[in-house]
Amino acid sequence: MWKKPLLLPCIFLAFWCLAWGWPLNAQAAKPPVPIYFFWTEYCPHCAKEKEFLGRLQRTDKNIRVVALEISTDQENLELLRKVGKALNVHVPGVPFTVIGRQYVVGWQDDQTSGRAIERALQEARDREVPDLVAKLQAAAAPAPPASMDKKPVPETLTLPFFGEIQLNHLSLGLLTIIIGLLDGFNPCAMWVLFFLINLLLGMGDRKKMWTLGGAFILASGAVYFLLMTAWLNILIFFGFIFWIRIIIGLVALFAGGYNLKEYWTDTSGTCTLS
Repeated sequence: MWKKPLLLPCIFLAFWCLAWGWPLNAQAAKPPVPIYFFWTEYCPHCAKEKEFLGRLQRTDKNIRVVALEISTDQENLELLRKVGKALNVHVPGVPFTVIGRQYVVGWQDDQTSGRAIERALQEARDREVPDLVAKLQAAAAPAPPASMDKKPVPETLTLPFFGEIQLNHLSLGLLTIIIGLLDGFNPCAMWVLFFLINLLLGMGDRKKMWTLGGAFILASGAVYFLLMTAWLNILIFFGFIFWIRIIIGLVALFAGGYNLKEYWTDTSGTCTLS
């Protein structure tokens, strides 16, 4: 008979728990607090804090450690700079830990840096501070899509005698040598080479021959190297502009027509002084 007076309160309590949930589970229902841990691979202080955060995550299931390595990921490094600017703090190095708008610079031990992280966690839970790092990540502008009217730079190049060459597998020096060899088979270079050979054969002094020939080879190689290193990107950029290609083609046609005219009309075999 003593159970009947308790029936109504038990039913009310059951409906209240179903409708509102248990008060003890209110803390567990909250989303986990993110801990943003900026670190580098070869940092001993980062390794010690990483061990601490691992132990903390095993004991506290309501946190989420987000490790952001900055030595191999440029985006993480840029994010660290944005975080420092948003917090108005100079970031001297890593480890750098951010919880909400609280941060911990460096790592000493569990009693100092570890306590500071735990206090920042408690403040983030009590005050429900905004997630600064997540906002900065969401505000990062995506990379603009590639323009559809521009042709990509080819990854392969088909050459006589060499066949198909993968450009991304070649170093800049080897690519310079190949292009230099190919460019050497043109009338201008061949005439210069014949002139050099005739000049060397008429010297009769092997030391002077080696000096002059070596200077010519070194100068030609230096010119090609400078061309590849200093002007390659500029030439590629201008090569994508359609009207510049048209102008170059018209100039080449005009120069070729003028040279043909001079060849047929001037029979003296002399060069015009300008």
